[in-house]
Amino acid sequence: MSDQTSATSETITSLSPTGHWYRSNYPRSPLTDDQVRCLDVLAEADRLYNWHRTGQGRLDGGFRPCGEGVEVRLRFGSFSTYDDNRLTRLVVAAHRHAVRVALGASGGLLTVHVHPRSHGGAHWQMYHPDLEDLVARCRQA
Repeated sequence: MSDQTSATSETITSLSPTGHWYRSNYPRSPLTDDQVRCLDVLAEADRLYNWHRTGQGRLDGGFRPCGEGVEVRLRFGSFSTYDDNRLTRLVVAAHRHAVRVALGASGGLLTVHVHPRSHGGAHWQMYHPDLEDLVARCRQA
């Protein structure tokens, strides 16, 4: 039992503050540590408890596993670039953490998909530009 406890402690201590909050509030969640890492990007846009998501009573708290990433279905809310700058913060966080974020609409809900990538991904489907790439692209526009 102590081996199991120490392995769990190592995993928990390697998590971000967002990961600690998530694991303490949803201890039976099926999300992997990489999927919990995707939540860091969402948390940089807004605190996780402010995301008005469906399925908050689920074991995963409405942060659903989706492949290697997570999916969040929002009942209401908005994303914008200035006055409520969650959209800007989400884009910057995605580039900082090498995570792909996709927004979509389905059945009256706004769906946010977050999938881990890497800055040095060898294949285009696993690559994500970093902040310097984002700044260069903004200057070209």
